[in-house]
Amino acid sequence: DRDLGMPFLVELRNDIRMSRGTPRGDDKEGGKNMEAAVRTANVKRMDDDLRRMLSEWFSAGILELRRITYDDTPAAIIEKIARKEAVHPLRSVDDLRARLGPGRRCFAFFHPSLPGEPLVYVH
Repeated sequence: DRDLGMPFLVELRNDIRMSRGTPRGDDKEGGKNMEAAVRTANVKRMDDDLRRMLSEWFSAGILELRRITYDDTPAAIIEKIARKEAVHPLRSVDDLRARLGPGRRCFAFFHPSLPGEPLVYVH
């Protein structure tokens, strides 16, 4: 499925980053140590390639800036923003409504391949 390509690559990069620095193979046996070194070098190359590609694909010129409002933004997107809010945690739905209500501004960047995923938001 074409729509799953970008999420797959982002998740793949995350998996690679989580596994890097954790040698695979037995360091006590010389042959396996060499195999682990080759595998580590290959994973590093893949990580570097993915980083470069994702940097280009997520450049500011490609991202879409959208205003987030309580009335016009899909609930699923508002819920994602609310769950990720770390600086000023939400206390209630009324708190959320006030932050996104009249006179308040909240914006988020979205990638065309990830329309339901706010990448960065500010309010």
